[in-house]
Amino acid sequence: ADVNYIEGVNFMGVDASDENSNDDVVVKGEFHIPVNVPVQFVMRSIDIIHSAYMPHFRAQMNCVPGLKTQFNFTPTITTKEMKEITQNDEFEYVLLCNKICGAAHYNMQMNIVVDSKEDYEKWLAEQKTFAE
Repeated sequence: ADVNYIEGVNFMGVDASDENSNDDVVVKGEFHIPVNVPVQFVMRSIDIIHSAYMPHFRAQMNCVPGLKTQFNFTPTITTKEMKEITQNDEFEYVLLCNKICGAAHYNMQMNIVVDSKEDYEKWLAEQKTFAE
């Protein structure tokens, strides 16, 4: 992704001329990751400092204009398992912006769904790719 390509429906900045982006899956509001698989978050900001805060994973990373920031972690408990552990059917892992960054700050949030390998593969197979 490249912030220079962010416009219209391309809100993630996917480079359409890069053939490696053809299989990228872009989903609003939530993203899925498989359990027990290392995940790398790479973040950029186009405008001001934001902060990607994932309280359940004890992770936070600033997103700074002009810089690429990143961190790695491995989720070890699926969302389904965490719902059982917490005895809360409405439990969701979340990603929030943790910087007061402007008028739309309240809306900068999404769910992170940690799936079993089988559920992740099933979810992925049902998604459209950027090229589609």
